[in-house]
Amino acid sequence: MFSSKILAALLPVVLVTGCAGAPTVSATPTTATTTVCLVTDSRGLSDSGVNASAYSAIKEAVVSLGVAKLTKVLVSSSNAGVAYSAINSMVRKGCGVIVSSGSILRIATIRAARANPDLAFVLVDDVVPSTDMKPLADNLKHLTFDAGQSAILAGYLAAANSKTGLVATFGSFDTPAVRASMQGFADGVQLFNSDTDSNVVSLGEQGSFGKRSFLQSSSSQVAAKKLTEGFFAQGADIVFPVAGAASLGAGLATVGRDGKYVIGLDRDWYLDSANLAWRSHILASTLKQVSRPILESIQGFVKSGLVGDPATNELVGNLDNGGIALTDEHGVAFAPQYNSAKSQLVSKINSGQIPTPKGPTN
Repeated sequence: MFSSKILAALLPVVLVTGCAGAPTVSATPTTATTTVCLVTDSRGLSDSGVNASAYSAIKEAVVSLGVAKLTKVLVSSSNAGVAYSAINSMVRKGCGVIVSSGSILRIATIRAARANPDLAFVLVDDVVPSTDMKPLADNLKHLTFDAGQSAILAGYLAAANSKTGLVATFGSFDTPAVRASMQGFADGVQLFNSDTDSNVVSLGEQGSFGKRSFLQSSSSQVAAKKLTEGFFAQGADIVFPVAGAASLGAGLATVGRDGKYVIGLDRDWYLDSANLAWRSHILASTLKQVSRPILESIQGFVKSGLVGDPATNELVGNLDNGGIALTDEHGVAFAPQYNSAKSQLVSKINSGQIPTPKGPTN
């Protein structure tokens, strides 16, 4: 359950395709009758993360499938009830496929999918629902990600590339999903230390060197920049932010600082033109494969009226199925120790020999 502080920070943004005329979804959808809607939390489309990836998938569907053009409507909300009303408004406007991105929209999306079996829903989430919420709905594809796995690789890479022996991570809010990535990063550092008899220290994750660092925001790049600058002042040379759109502030903190680097979150930051000023400071990025399953869901609805096979609509992205990853080398060379260890690390993570942190609640 989200606290009121967290809920207040996650105000939904609703993007609607083809609202004019409010077309009715036919029993056999076509590109002419299909309207695709995207509902996101307050991070909107500028989060350089899963929301932006979801939006990219819908824009691709507009071009490749000919579904209706996107327009944007903002809706403020601080509770799940208003989130449900926002999704319901998309139903009334004739949306055939409704994509929800953000955990605040989880319950509302499940309710709407159950109430509208002729429509298709896609939920991009960070939490697997409890057993009392299952089965979700045959017309709902639920995407979650075992992000702790790619964070382990990020931590190992950071430790291998560090010249100062100090790296750092921080989060937005103290939630299980954020903790899982932060813990995964710290675990990766410790794996490197064990493999190489090193003593690289990870700041920002709870342990003998301090408590976990949280911004209490997923949007304030100013706060993220300030915290990252603090880590740099302590001697850290690589930082992994797990703070939604605020994470970009960590990249801004590297400008003008030789030898300081960041690891991007959820998307390949190196390829984003908005990050050009500090592209040379991007060591790598963790990835969540959001666009492909969303586009496939839209294609499936246009073709058959189904979002996918109900038996496989619960999709957990991991290293094994390619749903998550750590990017390959771009502008900054990866340390040989990481390159030689990567294949075995991935194999051990996939087999469970290296456990994946799920985010403790204590």
